[in-house]
Amino acid sequence: MEEKIKQLSIEEKVGQMFIIGINKTNPISLIKEYISRDKVGGILLYKKNYKNQEELVKLVNSIKEINAKNPIPIFIATDQEGGRVNRMPKEFLNLPSAYRLAQYQEEDLVEQARRNCG
Repeated sequence: MEEKIKQLSIEEKVGQMFIIGINKTNPISLIKEYISRDKVGGILLYKKNYKNQEELVKLVNSIKEINAKNPIPIFIATDQEGGRVNRMPKEFLNLPSAYRLAQYQEEDLVEQARRNCG
């Protein structure tokens, strides 16, 4: 990976420093532009970008396909805090927030939440 980074232009290196979010439904045209033109390092997904698990999977796969020509893999993220801040489709288990888990100060509850993640 280090060798691939060395081969990037300065513009591509700067682009890799950015993770961008798109504030719209069906953001694929903007994502394509940012990946192709600006070589962004990552995409931040919001709940408004997809309606369900199927659309989320399709969107993630589309992002990876668009980025396939770039030498550096793209970082795909979401601001998933758990609890009342839930940006995942309803098909995903909504875990308590880290703050809520920490209030109980019981390691077994944290371990149980971790096991529920997958």
